[in-house]
Amino acid sequence: MLDDSTTDIRHIPKIELHAHLNGSIREATLFEFAEERNIQLNGSFFNNPASDIVEAIDDNNDRTALIYNKRHRSLAECFDIFIEIGKVVIDLVAIQRITREALEDFAKEGVVYLELRSTPKRLLPTRRRCDGTFSLASVAIEELATKRQYCETVINTLIDFRKEEEERYGKELKDVTKSQDALKSPRLPMIASFIVSVDRSNSVDQGFENIDLAIQLAKEYPGVVVGVDLGGNPLKRSFLDFRGCFEKARQSGLLSITLHCGEVPCTNDQDSAAYMDALSILNFGPTRLGHALILPPGLQQKLAELEIPVETCPTSNVMTTELVEKSSGGSLVEGVKRHPQLQQWLENKHPICICTDDPGVFNTDATQEFVLLQEAFALEIRDFQDIVLNAVDYAFTDEETKAILKNRIRTKKYK
Repeated sequence: MLDDSTTDIRHIPKIELHAHLNGSIREATLFEFAEERNIQLNGSFFNNPASDIVEAIDDNNDRTALIYNKRHRSLAECFDIFIEIGKVVIDLVAIQRITREALEDFAKEGVVYLELRSTPKRLLPTRRRCDGTFSLASVAIEELATKRQYCETVINTLIDFRKEEEERYGKELKDVTKSQDALKSPRLPMIASFIVSVDRSNSVDQGFENIDLAIQLAKEYPGVVVGVDLGGNPLKRSFLDFRGCFEKARQSGLLSITLHCGEVPCTNDQDSAAYMDALSILNFGPTRLGHALILPPGLQQKLAELEIPVETCPTSNVMTTELVEKSSGGSLVEGVKRHPQLQQWLENKHPICICTDDPGVFNTDATQEFVLLQEAFALEIRDFQDIVLNAVDYAFTDEETKAILKNRIRTKKYK
């Protein structure tokens, strides 16, 4: 049952620094898009309607259903799932909808600062009903919206949401210095920002195109467009192919950099492509790393010495590495206990932020990630408070915003 401890965790203000837009789609919305646009999805990835899952949780007021792996989600399967999502998220109408819903979902779980990331794409400007076998590749390029329009759809949705949050939940914060009881709002207002991603599966030229766009958008939307990311299938190309892109981003002085790293098995073999990729990423010294979970001891030590903050995503990590498959009953808690790095990071106080990665794909949320850590490592409320306050320092935002966030987090009455 949803006990007092879980309730407290839900109300702890959270920092979310690693969340993919398409991966945050609600399953019900995915099915709705498929029906509206007459597009057939591969049903093997989606065994149960989202409504059944939601009803099971709501009716029983029970989170235990979320603590078990009900679906297989290997790393390779996840990229296949993203292909399925891409079949229906084909227009800017869909992008606006999933952005708004993602913001609502993160805010509901007590997230007070969110960095949402996505790779800019050329999509249809308006919704279209298709013939069941539709592909964007069949559309003339001049009929598609630009990457800038894609990004601005996300950005404008973020800006509107930020305004609504401050108007609805921020009023009670204005007198925080006058009263210890000022924060009686059910939750704190959420600040949302955008990270422009580069996909390894695309060309280096496309990478530079995305970086150039991110630099321009950061000038036009300061404090909203805050960083760039390298993501996508880690078996496609190497970081060195894209290093020039991220050197350009760094030299702009406008963007922070986060890089996916250590998602596939990596040995000490100097000739290993995975080893050299991880080493080159660490040598580059990004602002943050995504995942960094499968690194050999030598690279683990290097990461510890560099103290690069890691965006760790417990559910995603243990499912994509199939650790849950190896534990009794598909328990996510047992899987998290077997996480290659997490316990060591916690014990050594390595800088980390607890994130969701793709909540729609992994059937998770920000609260569940905290609950998993509580169950796996017996963390207490004050431990989570420390993790969250430290995570503020790793956010791609200015010092004034960090001070505001820390003040809100410290003062919030969540019990």
